[in-house]
Amino acid sequence: MSKNIQSVLEDVPGIKVAYDHEPQKLTTFPAATVFFDGFEQTEGTTRRSTVNLRWTIRLYIALNTSDVKTPQYSIREFIMKTIKQFRTDLSLGGTCLYHTISSGDVFVNLEQNNPMLVAELTLTATNEELM
Repeated sequence: MSKNIQSVLEDVPGIKVAYDHEPQKLTTFPAATVFFDGFEQTEGTTRRSTVNLRWTIRLYIALNTSDVKTPQYSIREFIMKTIKQFRTDLSLGGTCLYHTISSGDVFVNLEQNNPMLVAELTLTATNEELM
């Protein structure tokens, strides 16, 4: 499923590189990454389990300290473009019944040699499985 999420991210206008994992180092911006963040499972009465897989999608924008306004506008734009692009493939290439991007956060990461603005979007992919 991470490869299918990556594939959708590669189609977001303006994203220069997308990964199906969280790499140790980023050198190209804007970038997008995928991180598996856990799951929830509920058992139904019809001998089926509903499994919700949680993924964190991170969008990275370089933060030039001489111009902090432009990256703030850019991160908003990338968030909306990303949500819109995911709406074009609700089953993530057939790897789930459906998915939703339910929440997101934006923060500044100054701990790196390259300061960056980061958006974290929570994607939940739902499947049903026979027990």
